[in-house]
Amino acid sequence: MCEIRHCVPNIGAVTIRLYEPADEVYRMLSDAGEVERLRQLRHIGALEIAYPGIAHSRWDYTFSMLYVIDRLKGLFGSATFNLGNNKKKFSSTAAALQCLALLSNIGHLPGTYAVEKGVTRFFLRGKGNGSLKSLLSDAPWRHGKPHRVIREADSHLRLYDYLSLNRLLGLIKLGTNFHGKHEVPSWLVDDLYAPFLLEELRPPNPRWSNIEEWFDTARRLAYLNHDTTVVEFPLTVDVSRLLSNVFQSEHLSETALNESREILAAYEHMVYERFYHEPAARKVTAVVASRIRELLEAEEDPAGKIVQWLYDSQLTELQENQELEQEVEQANLVASVSLRTLFPSLNHPWQIENEIVGKMSVVGIQENCIASVLEYQPCRLEHAIEPDHTYIDTYVLGRPQSKHVGRLICWIADSLDEVVERSDKKDDAKNHYRNDDRDDPVFWMTRDALEPVYRELIARLVEVAWPGHRISFVPWPLSRLGKWHFRGYERDNSDRIAIWLAGRTLDDEIAKHIVRRPNASTTGHGALAAELGGLRQLRTRLRRGFGSNYRPRRRYFLLTASIRLIKGESQGGQIEKEFDGGVLQVPATPGAAYLYVLETKGANTARAAVNKLREKINALQLRGEVAALPHRSAYARLSL
Repeated sequence: MCEIRHCVPNIGAVTIRLYEPADEVYRMLSDAGEVERLRQLRHIGALEIAYPGIAHSRWDYTFSMLYVIDRLKGLFGSATFNLGNNKKKFSSTAAALQCLALLSNIGHLPGTYAVEKGVTRFFLRGKGNGSLKSLLSDAPWRHGKPHRVIREADSHLRLYDYLSLNRLLGLIKLGTNFHGKHEVPSWLVDDLYAPFLLEELRPPNPRWSNIEEWFDTARRLAYLNHDTTVVEFPLTVDVSRLLSNVFQSEHLSETALNESREILAAYEHMVYERFYHEPAARKVTAVVASRIRELLEAEEDPAGKIVQWLYDSQLTELQENQELEQEVEQANLVASVSLRTLFPSLNHPWQIENEIVGKMSVVGIQENCIASVLEYQPCRLEHAIEPDHTYIDTYVLGRPQSKHVGRLICWIADSLDEVVERSDKKDDAKNHYRNDDRDDPVFWMTRDALEPVYRELIARLVEVAWPGHRISFVPWPLSRLGKWHFRGYERDNSDRIAIWLAGRTLDDEIAKHIVRRPNASTTGHGALAAELGGLRQLRTRLRRGFGSNYRPRRRYFLLTASIRLIKGESQGGQIEKEFDGGVLQVPATPGAAYLYVLETKGANTARAAVNKLREKINALQLRGEVAALPHRSAYARLSL
């Protein structure tokens, strides 16, 4: 047993008593120089570019975890126990948690969050020797269980995101005896650290469940204790007050744990949105992660470079490069994509990320960077399952071009819409999914979950192509035209969908169904029927240009919505013009798009529609070709 003292942010000077064998672990880390390294390792790493002045270290965070564990130790019980075959006794649950708290940060790299995303991306791209499994295999293991971790390393990293990276790298330190500086006891790896990484390695012991849950609580509270000091609203976390109304008994109940998670989730959501997910932080993450990945791909010995970083407190490749902050300033957002998934499976965002990088490279962007943010739902109760979100921001150095956004639109359409069509056919009207859908190689999504992605990308396409202009969509009330049940969507759902992806020749089932001309006399909605009729005529005009054997590599989006095009800022002097639906055409290879907008008048003549459409385009100071359609409609072809 020993006592250590440290000044905890938001708390003050604190003395913590370490229980056996946590005291042994602390002495090992101190003798190996790891405690001193953690004192110098910045808590937020490269994000200091976005938040200059934050000086918290990883040892501050480690000690915050020890403080939380100490405050809650009365709930754990004090009976001794062992966790594995080495028969090493833990004096209490608090002692086991202290050991994990001391070890949980030793695998962090300098630059932490942003750098580790770049290293993770390097491993997951799988080029050459970019395998975490191979890096782990090179370590001179003396114990047995890490070999099972090695076999699962790459899949484990895909499953648990970058958080697993620092824990797996921590295993390398333990396996190499901290470069021979200290003898690592076998129980620390075999009985504690390796089973902590993989549940499959744990022998039957009911204590593991409590250890894992309590560690997660301590980790999250420690993060909040640090991060709430830098958000834009005043918020402090009083550990005792926060938990006093939740944990009333000596033993942790499932109900109390779920209640604590809900309380923590409310704080965490505010902090993450205002700190790690804030645009400035996401930009830094994108640039640094991209630079780290490229640096490792150019290295002759990337594994050696990563091991070198593992023992440094500063990353000279970032610290000495004076161009990094300038590079961050030059990074501009191409587009942001928010994907809502029904079942979370964290390997899929990385797959999508890699494909987007490839698509951006095809159009000649040599320097590109991606920042992905995974939003995890805290509640896993079966009756409260909610889809997770994945946010992917795409940046380029310099000014974004419309063809960049067009390429992303085509990629989303090619990669995801086919999956939506399969799920449409498979599911009922309530969008119930079978359990085996989780194994699909791409996201399972519904069309009303994918449609907002198209809205977001098309809006960005207009902003990039026409600086000073914005676009919005007001979906048509299609259900008013009579029975509207299509591929599992009830009437109310169809009224919320403004953008429908059609086939490459505008001749698929979606296009035929939407642009059919309804009988206005039976529906009582003649104006809406006329607008659908104009969309049908525009579709026919576009299809005639294909030729009998022509199959263009283009994507078409039917815009069953009023299209509001706004010039200028949102307040003061704005000019708003509205069009009666249209079609977006995006050629896959160049990515430069065309927006066909419609004007439909009540009179049975297209002349009035042509004149009105020209008037709107001139008012918006846009250039486009205007042409008449049969009967009462006209369209304009606007280049993006």
